[in-house]
Amino acid sequence: SCCILRLVDLLVFATSASNYNTDPCYDYHVLDDDWRNTHTYFTSGNMEYDDTLVDWNGWYRLYLQGKSAQISEWCVSFATCGGYIPLWLNGPHPQVEDGIVTREVYGTNNLSSYRSNPVQVKACPGNYYVYKLVKPELSIPMPSYCAVAFDNVTDPCYNYISLDQPWRANNETGSWWLSDSNFYWNGWYRLFYYGMNIRMAESCVSTYRCGAYYTLWMNGSHPQIEDGVVTRQVCGNYYDCCGLHSNPIRVKACPGNYYVYELMGTLFNSAYCTGKVCLMGNLKIWDYWNWDGYLNDVYDDTLVEWNGWYRLFFQGENAQILEGCVSYTGCGGYSALWLGGSHPRPEDGIVTREIYGSITDGNVQCNNYRSSHPIQVKACPGDYYVYKLVKPDVSMPRPTYCTVVFTKPSIDPCYNYNELDELWRATNQTNNWWWCDSSFSWDGWYRLLYDGNNIRMPESCVNQGMCGTDIPLWLNGSHPRLEDGVVSRQVCGSWYDDCCYFKSFPIQVKACPGNYYVYEFVSPAICSSAYCAATNLPWRATDSPNYWWGLHCDRDISWNGWYRLLHQGNNVRMPDSCVNENMCGTHAPLWLNGPHPRLEDGVVSRQVCGSWYGDCCGFNSYPIQVKACPGNYYVYEFVRPITCHLAYCAGVYTLLFYMMFTYTDPCAELECTADEWCGEKDNIYGCFCNENHPRPKKESYDSKEECESSSGTMSLSRCQLFEAGFSADVLHLSDPNCTGTIQNGRLVFSFDNDANICGTNLVANGTHFIYENTIQGGADSAKGSIHRKKYLELQFSCIYQISQTLSMDTELTPLQSVVRKRLPGQGMYQVRIIPYQDAALSQPYNGSVKIVVDERIYVGVFVQGVDSRQIATVIDSCWATPENDQNHAVRWDLITNRCPNPEDTTVEVLQNGVSTTGRFSFRMFAFNGDYQKVFLHCSIHLCILKGNNCAAVSFIPFFILKHRATLIYSINVLQQ
Repeated sequence: SCCILRLVDLLVFATSASNYNTDPCYDYHVLDDDWRNTHTYFTSGNMEYDDTLVDWNGWYRLYLQGKSAQISEWCVSFATCGGYIPLWLNGPHPQVEDGIVTREVYGTNNLSSYRSNPVQVKACPGNYYVYKLVKPELSIPMPSYCAVAFDNVTDPCYNYISLDQPWRANNETGSWWLSDSNFYWNGWYRLFYYGMNIRMAESCVSTYRCGAYYTLWMNGSHPQIEDGVVTRQVCGNYYDCCGLHSNPIRVKACPGNYYVYELMGTLFNSAYCTGKVCLMGNLKIWDYWNWDGYLNDVYDDTLVEWNGWYRLFFQGENAQILEGCVSYTGCGGYSALWLGGSHPRPEDGIVTREIYGSITDGNVQCNNYRSSHPIQVKACPGDYYVYKLVKPDVSMPRPTYCTVVFTKPSIDPCYNYNELDELWRATNQTNNWWWCDSSFSWDGWYRLLYDGNNIRMPESCVNQGMCGTDIPLWLNGSHPRLEDGVVSRQVCGSWYDDCCYFKSFPIQVKACPGNYYVYEFVSPAICSSAYCAATNLPWRATDSPNYWWGLHCDRDISWNGWYRLLHQGNNVRMPDSCVNENMCGTHAPLWLNGPHPRLEDGVVSRQVCGSWYGDCCGFNSYPIQVKACPGNYYVYEFVRPITCHLAYCAGVYTLLFYMMFTYTDPCAELECTADEWCGEKDNIYGCFCNENHPRPKKESYDSKEECESSSGTMSLSRCQLFEAGFSADVLHLSDPNCTGTIQNGRLVFSFDNDANICGTNLVANGTHFIYENTIQGGADSAKGSIHRKKYLELQFSCIYQISQTLSMDTELTPLQSVVRKRLPGQGMYQVRIIPYQDAALSQPYNGSVKIVVDERIYVGVFVQGVDSRQIATVIDSCWATPENDQNHAVRWDLITNRCPNPEDTTVEVLQNGVSTTGRFSFRMFAFNGDYQKVFLHCSIHLCILKGNNCAAVSFIPFFILKHRATLIYSINVLQQ
């Protein structure tokens, strides 16, 4: 209910009637009952009224003591208006041009609300209303229509009473127990605070403030000058911010940036509260001590004579008061003082914030705090704040206000950051390393990566002992949006069962174009703590029971935007069939009750089911939106489920990378570079080249090619393509599913020999083998019954040289260097040779190895970076020398012409010409003479499997790929 009982005396007046003509504005009864006013209370035993006993007939105009009145439009405290249940109009009064309208009528007490019979209302010329009143609903106990009087007066902006009573301030806690019900209110009032302009509070005010028990505030915004006189409801804080409803008041905005109020009698033990100060006194600059140095408790802010407003600096840099507790922090004193709330925005004006103090008593500092005296804060143009600081509570030992320096970056940190790619920061990494971020020299802004992939800090609790440290640090708040700019966020550290047991220093965060974030990391407050990277949520897997990773609930997550599911860089998606209950790390796993959409379907809505008690759809959670994206993946707009414990499932063991997708204007999505400009051509938005931008190799759209191993990349100028009529989304490789990506204004296409062959064709000639592909696509600039189709075909290739001689000397280790050689316009692959202790090649020799003569040794020859499905490695010959010289006069052949040396019966060729790995073995030997080492050399070639018998020992035709790579190992020989 919205109204509370208040009992006072009743007064009774009689009614009269008047009649003019057929228009109800001139043909009405006069209802002038003073007991109908909202501050006349029902008292048992005194006179009482009941409008169900009145024989209503026709139209009525209301008066109160001869002054024009109207039925209240707001909820009125029960037991007022002469009856027990006051009746009020549930809607605004009409305008004259509206004619006759119908309005619902409601009544209330402290337990129930009632709906009475509707009435008709008409606005009349002359600023009054008439009502066709009817008998109220008989089930309502003693109902009565309420009347409110409104006078026509001269302009109150120049005819008011000054009310300068500082105890009315919403931060005033004096125990005077004043009540505005005892004041004789008469007319309009302007509010002051020690001579400064002030206005009524328009948000909830705590009880025991404003010099009274019940605090009254205006339930609605202040008007603009052009609004004229408006009516506002008045609320009182009583168990609820609007638990009491006092009489409505009228308000007017005046030239000179002040307001006047037509105040009237209130409920007992209540008083009107004032809020924001519009003018400030003196402004002082205060160079303050910072948050660090908690052992230096020599300062005491109770000894400062605070007077007026202050702006904070630290070592000449702009500073602000800390917005939350930080563990192990004294700020130059013993009791650290911090702001119990966020800083305001410039449009908020002056606000009041609580101040809390915590003692530097170790781990429990932030769990042991209490209130000091509140202060006022204002955000100013120029990105700084001013504070009306006051003397802290003297009962606190040596309290000091804490400051933090947040400098506005001169260069956009989205393009000026350090990359932080450290795998141990992952939320699934245990504390084997015991990293401590307070020992790092943090400098500037950082972007989080995980093995090269975009990642961000977790926004929810991380278990103790994860992220490579003892106390993992996570972001206690949601990530910002692009339009939010740089924001400040608190950082929490998990310890035992408390997710935010340790409070570290806040950090700044910024969302950047391209769906990533940057962070201004600082040294944490304590050691054995480190910032986390939210890499994976393995518990979401459909085969992960809730006892493996603990019980999770997605209702606890602040979902914001679109999400993509990945697993080690590979796309996965939500299951769209039933999942057994108690899987996916929760009680009721959530799955998609409907098929995934196609690309052409766009954004679709799908029902989400939760499995429970043998019913695949035991819970019907809120629907989510799903979209299929180019590249064969999906994004989901997750929302908070209906209850706990429910969680969204991933079809396999899943890494959930948070990649938010926002729909913006076309130009914002294109992200044209500084050399481009966004425009429209043939009803398609794209990036044009700047007029003075060079256009090299215009016939091939400034093509650039890179080849590495059996993979290739071709990039084209996006703006040159668009000017020629080809947008990025119409082009693809020989496989239509292989589309390009935009990188720094270039359209980039890639293929490799694994999952992205993309229609690449492998051919060979006598000197090279070649990967060939084509960038192709079509566009049509015409509409309707004609077409202007044009096509693009750009062929490109990666060419790999057949033969070259390469040497490397690696002393006594199988972890040899990889030989890489780049030739202009050509590709690269890797060849390596490793000695092993077993035929399965599972136990390589490590470190410095001494091998006993006649002990069998196994050798693996590996080629990497070529397509193992199309190419095999053939060992042509292997030999040993006593020194690091492949042409040494002393040598011993092991393999000749792809076969074991017939003079050494210990040599066995185990695998040759069937894959990219070759294997052979022999028994260890030593050279005669003063030689201590054995150097091993091999020569190989590559063979295309299709159409050739690469394992045959016969002559290899000219089109088989010959590659000579000499790789040398030195081996110590231990003679018995």
